[in-house]
Amino acid sequence: DGFYAALQNNDGSIFLGSQGSGLIQYKDGEYSSYKPAHGNIPKSIRSLLKIKNGEIFIGASNAGLFHLRNDSVRRIQNDQLLDATVMTMVEDSTGTVWIGTDGDGLFSLKDKVIRQFTREDGLASNNIEALALDPTGTLFIGTGQGLASLAPSGSRFVSLPTLSNNHINALL
Repeated sequence: DGFYAALQNNDGSIFLGSQGSGLIQYKDGEYSSYKPAHGNIPKSIRSLLKIKNGEIFIGASNAGLFHLRNDSVRRIQNDQLLDATVMTMVEDSTGTVWIGTDGDGLFSLKDKVIRQFTREDGLASNNIEALALDPTGTLFIGTGQGLASLAPSGSRFVSLPTLSNNHINALL
């Protein structure tokens, strides 16, 4: 079983998002399958994000987005996200969670409102491989067809022409 994502949980343990065994927890020198008190963890986890309040978002392969809070997991109900593969996530300074998917574009989640952005909105591709924020809050979006950015106060995506048609699958 391979692992796609890792993060440190609030209790100091490490969560590992696995390719087919769900969420694995490393705690006190031992690995175990994490089973929440309520809800179900997806089997294939592509991305993990701990937001500022300590809650965790789980991005799944072909199963969308899940929210882990107080040992309870719930699936985020959104028609465009239900069967999506969530590749990457990042939280900005306003508390907006940006969600990059494999083929379904970019999503923003703020105060339970979800918005979808696609090529029609100026993205180079709907295959979002990587997300990162710089110190000014500019969001960088790595896609299968290049790099784009969105300024914190911006309303449109700007593509970096020198990287067009380049596969950007990691950003720091």
